Amino acid sequence: MKKNYKKGSLRWIIYIVIGIALASFYFGFSVQDVVENEQMQSNFSYIQTHINDFYQEHLAEKINYFWNDVVVNLFWDSFIDNMERVKNGEPTNIELLTPSIENSDKI
Repeated sequence: MKKNYKKGSLRWIIYIVIGIALASFYFGFSVQDVVENEQMQSNFSYIQTHINDFYQEHLAEKINYFWNDVVVNLFWDSFIDNMERVKNGEPTNIELLTPSIENSDKI
């Protein structure tokens, strides 16, 4: 039996919002004070720097290849071409390549 994880994500967001609201009300917790704290800003900067370095060293080349050569060349260019055909009232590539009953030989 598979679980529905889509509802779980929304549930956790609601729990976090309720938790922050309760912490603010009962304990005087301020998200703004935490985020603007100098130590927290230093931590965020440190993490951001290392994530950026990791991306540049290990992932950038692969992701750029995938985006430029797969997504753009195969999907996006075809999508734009077909949208231009729809705009001009011409049949799309799928309509051109799909066999129709009218054009097929009778058996």
